[in-house]
Amino acid sequence: MNIIKNPFVTAGYISPEYFCDRETESKQLVSEITTGNKCRGYSALSYSKV
Repeated sequence: MNIIKNPFVTAGYISPEYFCDRETESKQLVSEITTGNKCRGYSALSYSKV
């Protein structure tokens, strides 16, 4: 029986190579988090599988 491994990172440290072309968004998130603001990331379900 073959076990299928989940290809998506769901826990732990996520390195920059998982965030292609997201420099602006990454800077905004870092700014929000380091200044103590609460923020939430969301997208359409299909975006996470591209």
